[in-house]
Amino acid sequence: MNRQALPRFRDATYLGPRRTLLVVPSFTLEVPIWAGASSVIQQYQIGNVEPFSLRLPISAFADDCVFAIRWKDETLDICYRFKLYDHAGALLYYPLYAGEAIGANATLEVWSVNASNAPTLATDTSLESSWLSFPNDQASSVACTACCTENQQVITLSAEAPSVLPPGAACNPFCFNLC
Repeated sequence: MNRQALPRFRDATYLGPRRTLLVVPSFTLEVPIWAGASSVIQQYQIGNVEPFSLRLPISAFADDCVFAIRWKDETLDICYRFKLYDHAGALLYYPLYAGEAIGANATLEVWSVNASNAPTLATDTSLESSWLSFPNDQASSVACTACCTENQQVITLSAEAPSVLPPGAACNPFCFNLC
């Protein structure tokens, strides 16, 4: 019996999920007028549909401002908000983020602090999340593309000016609807 040579195939490439990096672009904002308490001076819609968490620890990465994360649980009608780090000049009574699952439609907020300098983020800052994504072209080519070797997806957030008063913020600060 004569053996035939089998055709040679290349090794398989595993296309697994990738972590998502949330990139906050650098900024310098105007010095906010201190109203006796911290207030939202800028926000970034994340646009997630599934819960995720941020990799800890998160150290202070901006000068003269505090970042916080907010989302609303639509089924319970409760708004959740956590500071990502503390700042001595902030008058912001929310707990520090400790790895909680962040719900859908989350918003990253920039809060003012009692300081005479402009709120500044000197360089683009990346927050690593547990949000998994899959490459778009899993079966598109025989040769391995760049997506096979990348282990992270990058989403650059775009800034939005907050409304003068967020919906529900004019009520008693201890009510539930502060989103």
